[in-house]
Amino acid sequence: MGSVFRITKAEFVKTFKRPTIYIMAFILLIAAVISAFLFDPQPRIDDRINYSSATSSVDVYNTFNSSATNSKSAFDAIVNNANTKVDYFAKLEDRNKGISDAYDEVLLKYNALKKSSGAGSDELEAYKQALEYYRDAINNKYGLTANFVNTAYDMTFYTSLSTKIGNAISAAVSKSAVISSFENVDIDGNTQADILRNILNVSKDFVKQTIYEYIEQANVEYQKIWEMYFSGGFPTDPDSRVAQDTCLNKIKQNIDKIESYVADLYSAQYNIIYMTTDEYKELELIKTELVNQVINQTIGTGPSSARSANLEYVARSTFIADLRRINANMRVITIDSSTLETLSNMSQKLTNNLTATLEKIEQAKTNDDMGIIKSYVSDYSIMCNVYSTYVNDVITLHSTRGMTLEYVQSLRGEGFDTYNKYETLERKSLNEYKINNNISGQNILNYLAFNNASGYEKNGYDYMFFTLSIMAVLIIIFAIMMTAISVGSEQDSGTIKLLLVRPFTRTQILISKLLSVFFFILTFAIFSFVISFIAAISVYELPNTTVLATFN
Repeated sequence: MGSVFRITKAEFVKTFKRPTIYIMAFILLIAAVISAFLFDPQPRIDDRINYSSATSSVDVYNTFNSSATNSKSAFDAIVNNANTKVDYFAKLEDRNKGISDAYDEVLLKYNALKKSSGAGSDELEAYKQALEYYRDAINNKYGLTANFVNTAYDMTFYTSLSTKIGNAISAAVSKSAVISSFENVDIDGNTQADILRNILNVSKDFVKQTIYEYIEQANVEYQKIWEMYFSGGFPTDPDSRVAQDTCLNKIKQNIDKIESYVADLYSAQYNIIYMTTDEYKELELIKTELVNQVINQTIGTGPSSARSANLEYVARSTFIADLRRINANMRVITIDSSTLETLSNMSQKLTNNLTATLEKIEQAKTNDDMGIIKSYVSDYSIMCNVYSTYVNDVITLHSTRGMTLEYVQSLRGEGFDTYNKYETLERKSLNEYKINNNISGQNILNYLAFNNASGYEKNGYDYMFFTLSIMAVLIIIFAIMMTAISVGSEQDSGTIKLLLVRPFTRTQILISKLLSVFFFILTFAIFSFVISFIAAISVYELPNTTVLATFN
């Protein structure tokens, strides 16, 4: 190995004795000068928050902390909306778990009662207390729509669920009575176990159950119209017309409730349901054609052929079946606990990032550089939007698992028609990385793009990158030339024979020449860096920002 380095040293010294080397160095100097004239980077769009009335750093700081459009409160509202969405799904998960736990407790206490000896008075009391807990879980947890969506719908069927549990408590007068009700069917063909299990299912699926109740209430009135039609037509006497109008009015009210309920669920801060665009249009069509064009034109009218035709249209309509199908196909969005925990952790990291940025803004207030404080304010804004996009992507990816791309693109909602799972995954991963590492700027590749400005003004770092990129090409050409000269000159001058008669192998000679070329490249690289750095500080400013220098 020592022989190789001795030859390398000799080759390196010989290389720098050649006049060609100094010609190459002069060419690099010329390249640095020419690049100074050619350097005209594509400007980076100044996308920083701009307060037109601000004339100093203090003005920017005060506007940022005001109630202006691009103020801290506006950016915080973006984060709060995203956190409200996560909070809804967290409470929904907690609600469903609470009801499930209460139901499991009922079954546990029933089995204990069934296995108890004698009258089992203690176990009977424990069973009744479990039913009370179950009822409390239903009563305390059902109102998510009222809390998180601006609706005011009649949820009376939850009261009926509570009443059913109350009936079970009242009927639990003895161990035998409880066992009998649990195992024997009632007049409707249900056991007490069936009733309690059904309460669990409908209370957890409260959105679709709400719509189901409205459909069934409309169906009761529809059946009356249908029976009139198929029993010989529609009587025209005043009492019959009042009865018909009452049915039509109740059908209208329930369809209005369904349409308004679904519309509000979509127009809220976030979606909690998925339905296809076609099914949503179908729901609107039922409202338009059946309610607006038929029912509204019939209620309150006197005997006429138009009234009879409209009543017949309602009787022969398939709107109940259509509404049931739409409701059955609707998907309620839920998020599991592990995903919610991930979102909670990211929220905490975001809070830490925003706190650190606020400290920078506070410090920048005392400087007289508006560019710096504008950059920090922009970082705050970008990070808030990054988090909001991240939350939306996580929820979308989680809630559309198992769906085909075609079905997802058919869903009603902004962006679903162009949805791409892999693009969403990539954006989610990038935003997650940004939040984890407190990165709020552009893609890092934008800072390493040839002849593109990394800052908002020309600076020395961009010039160095531009010049070194050109010099790197020249150095590669010079290295190829030096390799050829190093080997060819030995052959032409005959000195190759002197090397070969010495105790060096051909491999050692070739390796030493390659190493000398490597050191030549390294020397010229350092030389080029020094030249470009001197030129940069002579012509341009070197901003006090984080710099990524890459020399390939």
